[in-house]
Amino acid sequence: GPGINDNATGVAALLETALQLGSSPQVHNAVRFAFWGGQETGADGSTQYVRGLDQGQLTDVALYLNFDTLGSTNAGYFTYDGDQSAATTVVKPVPEGSAGIERTLAGYLNLAGVRPADMPLSDTTDYSPFLAAGVPIGGTTTGSSQRKTEVQSRLWGGKAGQPFDPNYHTRRDTIDNVDAHALSIMGPAVAFAVGSYAVSIDGVNGVIVMGDAVRVSR
Repeated sequence: GPGINDNATGVAALLETALQLGSSPQVHNAVRFAFWGGQETGADGSTQYVRGLDQGQLTDVALYLNFDTLGSTNAGYFTYDGDQSAATTVVKPVPEGSAGIERTLAGYLNLAGVRPADMPLSDTTDYSPFLAAGVPIGGTTTGSSQRKTEVQSRLWGGKAGQPFDPNYHTRRDTIDNVDAHALSIMGPAVAFAVGSYAVSIDGVNGVIVMGDAVRVSR
């Protein structure tokens, strides 16, 4: 399909965030923007990136933020489940700091007027190689092929029993099928998270200090 909600919305939000951050920002932490290829064939782009880092470079990665599908027409407002509060089973350990990223993003969404919910973690998404390597991860999404529940419909509006993005992986995933309101909430959430962690990774919503980080062998 044309790939506009999945994932030109995420790309657009990142590009605008990079533009607003500028070329010489007065921030404490280096910020790297990455745009992956090959996600649909096994997260090939992000996997090769992580595999290309030596142990010192990997330790220097304080956290990874993932923003994918931000304008679904039957939108939900999800943060990735970094604290595993909604998990029925824990498939693998979640790196320390992921819960803090979830709190940061959930706090922003609450202030933006939408109550966020947990999106279960996956082993087929671009954050998966970072997760496996012990890097704290987090991010937001408005949902794709998952179906909206009655509770979620009462919480956010939209149609229960229907996919969050009924155009997911079809030729209808065009610019005409993006929810501008959802994107107007999720886009600034991207900027808020990137800007917050560019300034500091400490505090109650922060991540483990990089000098204390220990990454797993890959």
